[in-house]
Amino acid sequence: MEKKKRYIVFISDKFGYQCGGCTTVNYELCIALSQVINKNNIIIKAMVINCDKKDRVNFLEERAKLLGIDIKHQNILNEINSLSDADYQDICGSVIQGWDEESEVIWVGHDIFTGNYAIRLAKYTKGKSVVCIHTDYDTIEGLKGVYNHGIIKESTQREIIQRADIVFAIGPRLMERVREVRKVGIYELLPGIANIDKNDIYNERAIIIYGRFEEGIEQVKQVHLALAAFGRAVAIMNNNRDYVLHIIGAPNNKEKKVNLCAIAEEYAEGRKLSINFLNYTQDRKHLFTCLKNNCAGLMISISEGFGLTGWEMISAGIPLILTKKSGLYDYLNNKFGYMLNGMCLPVDLKGSSLDKLCMEDVQAVAEKIVTVFKNPQQLRIVAEELREKVKIETWQKAASNLAKRIGFSSVDYGIVDIYSDTYRKRKDSLEAILNALEVEEMGDSFLVFFGGISRTLCGERAIVKLTHWLERNPNRMLFLCYETGMAANERAKDIDRNSLPNDGLSREPEQRMKEKEKLVEQSFRLYPEKVRKQVNFIKLEHSPLTYTIIVDKNIYFTVLLQTRSSESMTMKIMEDSVEERKKIIESMEFIIDKQEKREKEKKLLDVLQWYRQNYFKDENV
Repeated sequence: MEKKKRYIVFISDKFGYQCGGCTTVNYELCIALSQVINKNNIIIKAMVINCDKKDRVNFLEERAKLLGIDIKHQNILNEINSLSDADYQDICGSVIQGWDEESEVIWVGHDIFTGNYAIRLAKYTKGKSVVCIHTDYDTIEGLKGVYNHGIIKESTQREIIQRADIVFAIGPRLMERVREVRKVGIYELLPGIANIDKNDIYNERAIIIYGRFEEGIEQVKQVHLALAAFGRAVAIMNNNRDYVLHIIGAPNNKEKKVNLCAIAEEYAEGRKLSINFLNYTQDRKHLFTCLKNNCAGLMISISEGFGLTGWEMISAGIPLILTKKSGLYDYLNNKFGYMLNGMCLPVDLKGSSLDKLCMEDVQAVAEKIVTVFKNPQQLRIVAEELREKVKIETWQKAASNLAKRIGFSSVDYGIVDIYSDTYRKRKDSLEAILNALEVEEMGDSFLVFFGGISRTLCGERAIVKLTHWLERNPNRMLFLCYETGMAANERAKDIDRNSLPNDGLSREPEQRMKEKEKLVEQSFRLYPEKVRKQVNFIKLEHSPLTYTIIVDKNIYFTVLLQTRSSESMTMKIMEDSVEERKKIIESMEFIIDKQEKREKEKKLLDVLQWYRQNYFKDENV
């Protein structure tokens, strides 16, 4: 009997990062859910309402489509409450082709922007409504000075929280807000850490603040305070160094920028300052490159429901000067307690208006900036440690949490909670690498799996991800090197049969290895014809001492124990560990050299030689 179709529809007014936290969470959750969900009869959709063509970001939409996410733009002219049954029918027919009353539909909306759409459409389709809460409107609107808007928005939000089937609060501070309204069917959702490569070279004289600082919100974000504190810090330093402030997201208005510079220079006691204004960008690689080239980031809002900008600064491994009036501070304080003061630089703010700055706040933030300017290297080390401690909080983990709460199964990311990226079970490392490849966050040229026979890599889900990666560049190469014959038998001798699961394969190690070898050989046929020339299956006739994964410059190796390799621990070799990297490459070459070198083996040896020439920071290589 055919299973009923199940749909998850993410509703937003923009698809990408245009509007800060709300659209960022929607986009990243949608992407991550497509990676972790078990997709049998589950279809992920993105419904974007009333979004002009000029506001659409093609490369972000294309990225989502490659992952199988169907995007539908829907112009809804009437208020959601005034739509007729015919209107609802048209919307459902357009967004969910093939939908019928037997289908199960989960509608995911966001706060007062699309929460009502999720609730109404769920009622019409007899599905479930899920709403993510991003803002404490009662507080934020009051701080803006727009007095009556706060009451209206808070009332709308309260009604949405009450009526939705399931509510997710973004971070602990907003969870408190949701608990004021209802007690059941509510869950906290922590945003994922951004995947930003480590950067050892950066500007020790530059700090950065970024976000959407349009009129009305700049008072909450305390942009004027950031400028004044930067000027005051330069005055305190009183030396000949050229300090720089980067502001991303400031209004594109020359007069406004001149006035902002004047604030900073006033507090710098007349010194001319270097202040660079950059437009708000949806190019995440460009944004993260800008982030890394600073010795500190500022998130000093007078109120933040969570604080994604601060979370991304932590992701970049730069010291963070952090307002205590944020959900991010609450999360870090709950997790680390008194140790937090050594990991970032929290600051307690009274708050300033656009017309009058609080001098205590100016001095407090300036002192934190001075601390960074005086100790850039030491604080950078601490910031890297903080990044490593929270790196387990991925978007995939957040998506798995969401899937679990709405009753959908997903890949188990629970194991990742206790391991960092440099030390985790091999099956989790494989999953993380496949997800990163799929969204172009790593792997420009080649991918080598050397040793072992992974059921994960033989599965359709992994092959779809690898195929997407290969299709985007015909020069990319994939190598799957697996043990066969005597090599497989030798490995089987090291496996404790009592550690083997009841998973459909033999629990006799030697027979199990033969069955897995057959799975590998069968998996080649699952790759589309157009990418098969890029896929190289190589039989290893001799057992390697460790299993290795190479993703361009990154090397991961697995120490083999008396258990399944998927349960063994995989470690990432640091880029500055030249000798260790050389040994790994040499051991792979040694294994290949011991057997007949056909065309695919020669290709792999060429790749290893290329690796030596491009990634060994060693004059003798």
